[in-house]
Amino acid sequence: LFFYPIIDFTHGAGLTVVYSIVSNTVEPAELGQVNSMLGVADAVFPLLNLPLYIQLYHRTVSYMPGAFFLLSVMYGAIVLFMLIAVGILERQQKLKVHPDPVAVNI
Repeated sequence: LFFYPIIDFTHGAGLTVVYSIVSNTVEPAELGQVNSMLGVADAVFPLLNLPLYIQLYHRTVSYMPGAFFLLSVMYGAIVLFMLIAVGILERQQKLKVHPDPVAVNI
């Protein structure tokens, strides 16, 4: 919990990274549709999350006022897991294309 601010210092850059990855993996004809869906998700996520954070805070403020930080840690862990999974899948895909390990920059 105390290390989460250190891990989360790149929080604002997350959406930029997602858009960059999507622009490199999606066909150009589908890029507009995917970006619009990402925009909708980016707008809806705070609308769903804010009430969750408020309820969690009000229910735990008497005995654990920082409990809502645990929710942030959980979200950060999910994102970290997804980034690790994408990295592993990307390496596996590069190894399929270039079976020679010298040809792959790892």
